[in-house]
Amino acid sequence: MAEVLEAAEIELDRRVIAREELVEALAASAAGTTAVTEPPTESEQATAPLPAPVPGSVVPPWRDGLPVTVLTQDYQRILDML
Repeated sequence: MAEVLEAAEIELDRRVIAREELVEALAASAAGTTAVTEPPTESEQATAPLPAPVPGSVVPPWRDGLPVTVLTQDYQRILDML
């Protein structure tokens, strides 16, 4: 019984630390985010520089002329198989 309680306490401590780190990361992310008052026009989207893909990132919205290189390597490999 003591072993189960000790394992549960260790797991709880890990979750508390993970939650604190998540809150810090979200706060840092929110501080770096700027509010957009108007959505960009199609011409602004077409000329905007493309961000570098980051593993685990969301696939960007499709638009004409969007190269495959905006996808992460994993998504590019999936497309190569298709």
